[in-house]
Amino acid sequence: MRDRKGFLQRIQESSDGTKRKWVIAGSVAAIAVVLLLWIQYVSVLIRPQEAASQVAGDGRGFSFLTTLRAGAALIYESVADAVPRFFEVFNRQKDYIIRPSP
Repeated sequence: MRDRKGFLQRIQESSDGTKRKWVIAGSVAAIAVVLLLWIQYVSVLIRPQEAASQVAGDGRGFSFLTTLRAGAALIYESVADAVPRFFEVFNRQKDYIIRPSP
C-alpha cells in the first residue's frame, strides 16, 4: 500500500508535463477498456439466438445460474477472440498511400 501512495506522491510532486503524460496514458487505457467491454456487450446482444441455444441445450429450461454461466462464457470467448485482433492493429505494417484529390 505504501508503494502505491509513494508512486502517487511522486506523480503529484512531478512536473506538469509528467502529470499530463500520466493523465493521457490513464485516459487512453480507460477508453480502451470501456470500448472493448462495450464491443463485447454489443456482440452478445447481436447473437441472442446462439446464447439461447447454448443455455437451453440440456433441456432443463432457463434458470438464473445457467443463464449467467452461458452469458459469462460468451463474454469470455468474445474477449478472448477480440484481444489478439485488437493488438494486431498495432503490429500491422503501416503503408499509407496518399493520392492528391482530382
